Amino acid sequence: MNTAKYAIDVNHSGEKMLSGVVVVPDGNYEQVTIQLLGSGDAGILTVKPDRNGKFTIELDWSKQPASLWIYAYGYVSEKLWLHNQPDLKKLKVSLVKVKPTNSLPPKTE
Repeated sequence: MNTAKYAIDVNHSGEKMLSGVVVVPDGNYEQVTIQLLGSGDAGILTVKPDRNGKFTIELDWSKQPASLWIYAYGYVSEKLWLHNQPDLKKLKVSLVKVKPTNSLPPKTE
């Protein structure tokens, strides 16, 4: 996750574009969805990354964009708050595969 080691609060209201890259271990970017959320987690815009995981989103501040939610089936989703990012043009998010859970206890012999 692209989270700072300390809390920052950056005003990006002058920014017109947001861009970055999503990394998935199997390289299957067709599964990945990136959703721009406003206040109260209202969906503003949904995009798909290109075949290399890169994405670009035009920002409309009248819609009060607040965060990005990046998700794909079989991966742990990530949420990035825009005001915590030092640069909206160099975002990098690595999705991690969900660990399978076994509902049965291990066999003992």
